Amino acid sequence: MKLRFQKDGTFKIMQITDMQEIPAISKDTIALMERAVLEEQPDLVVYTGDQIKGYGVTYKGKGEELEREVAQTIGKLLEPVTKRGIPFAVTFGNHDCQVGISNQDQFCHIYKRLPNCIGEQADGIDGGGTCAIPIEASDGSGRDVFELYLFDSGTDAWEGGYEAFDPKIIAWYRKQREDLREKNGMYVPSIVFQHIPMREYYEVLKRVDRGEKGAVRAYRTHKNEYYKLGETCGAGDIFLEPPSVPDVNTGEIEPQDYF
Repeated sequence: MKLRFQKDGTFKIMQITDMQEIPAISKDTIALMERAVLEEQPDLVVYTGDQIKGYGVTYKGKGEELEREVAQTIGKLLEPVTKRGIPFAVTFGNHDCQVGISNQDQFCHIYKRLPNCIGEQADGIDGGGTCAIPIEASDGSGRDVFELYLFDSGTDAWEGGYEAFDPKIIAWYRKQREDLREKNGMYVPSIVFQHIPMREYYEVLKRVDRGEKGAVRAYRTHKNEYYKLGETCGAGDIFLEPPSVPDVNTGEIEPQDYF
């Protein structure tokens, strides 16, 4: 399935994340999804992880029984989108695979069997939900004028916190980006979707004293530090929880990635 900008030059993406649902799906979750889809009328929906509460005790099956249970849950969760024929793409958070089914198997055996699931797993990349999705120009020329990247940002690390971002994904992305530049004669604008944020998020925050009003406590590599929104954030922005970032920075953003 090819994605294309509308004739008026617009393309609306709806991002849905952290539903963290169990087999007995909350009616409120479905009602919220229905209302959001109806109001926004997106051209594409991107699910960015923790669709299911993989660490919960409510997924009790094993083997094929577990896969059916998870597939039924995901099918119901995505029904507000799939029943309307809206294209969707998916990547994963830290909790999805904790159900006992790998991201790769969830991607290939569950999501890809649902209608209008777009995006193919990147060659040579472990897991599932790492893909590049082009959006064509509205003039019917077939030119790719925008690129969406979905990254499987990993799960919890054995020693606590989150896994380091996979360097193979970084190398794959850079090659994809350069191939597009060669094909188009210029860099193609793009957006990256991933679940676990980068360590650089702390660069847009301001470290403050513990007693300052609105200060939020961080943890792990920023243990006993307190932060507020920095000057680059908007006046109406809200900050209630510190970014949960990997302990190790594998260089997802480097100076060469700024244009």
